[in-house]
Amino acid sequence: MSSGKIVFEDMIYYKGHFVVIDKESWELQSLKLSDYDCCFKVKGRCKLPESTISNEVNGTKYLVVSVLGDLLMVKRNVECKWKKESDEEVGILDFYETNMFEVFRFDWESKENWKEVKSLGDQALFLMHNDSKSVSCTDSAECRMNCIYFVDDAMEEEHGLCGGKDFGVFDMESKTIERFYSVPFNRWLSLQI
Repeated sequence: MSSGKIVFEDMIYYKGHFVVIDKESWELQSLKLSDYDCCFKVKGRCKLPESTISNEVNGTKYLVVSVLGDLLMVKRNVECKWKKESDEEVGILDFYETNMFEVFRFDWESKENWKEVKSLGDQALFLMHNDSKSVSCTDSAECRMNCIYFVDDAMEEEHGLCGGKDFGVFDMESKTIERFYSVPFNRWLSLQI
């Protein structure tokens, strides 16, 4: 970006550093808050991994600390349907739905940096706007292991017109999604950790 500004996709405090994903360059960055001028300084950058999911507009990335203390990045792919009168028209977003997730673990020792995670084991991830968590399923019969629970991050942006309906559970093993269609509000879940 020529303006020098960083637009964050997600941010987390991890091992003494603010770690962010830059929405524009799709890079992971470690930042330091300067005491003297209250601005963020880039300390390090890391390119995101190659992916089967497109790095286009239709998706979101989340940073989550696993129950084992690893830094995870979760890529969520969303399929959009556009309503338009003609081929020349830009169109209005009519419908969107999550159709896939990919999970990566940051490897501090490797030059590749990101390693794809095929299984979450006995943990589950909960992805929510500004509040993603990893929980152990060992002691919980209510939580499905090796799954990603997700809510609709675009409820406020779409004013409920086409948003607020994309809730569900993604199974990492079968790559399938179980949908929740009757969720009363976007904060349908409260984690007690």
